Amino acid sequence: MKHAASALAALALSACDGLSVAEKKPQARVAPVAIQPAQDARPADAALEANKLLAGRVKQALEQDENALAAGIDVTADAGAVTLWGTTPSADERARVGRVALEVEGVKSLDNRIAIVKGS
Repeated sequence: MKHAASALAALALSACDGLSVAEKKPQARVAPVAIQPAQDARPADAALEANKLLAGRVKQALEQDENALAAGIDVTADAGAVTLWGTTPSADERARVGRVALEVEGVKSLDNRIAIVKGS
């Protein structure tokens, strides 16, 4: 009887693949998916490049203006909308910087966020 039980146990173990039912992973079925062509990123790159160029032209115009203190001013652009950031010592200087920026070709609107800080 011992031999029969041992034989049955050996037969049962040989049929097992070594993983318990909880450890067995279900077979995943992969459904075919239509591959979409990648969208062309060039228009976004072109717009980004145009924004960089416009911001650069505005910054250059500020640097060339002998009355403007352009070193403390940052410029961002988005589709012709230019934003000025930074500080200036007076309201007159802030207004002058805004006028210079508006004269640059391609500037459609201006958001002058320059803060007036005495001694800047």
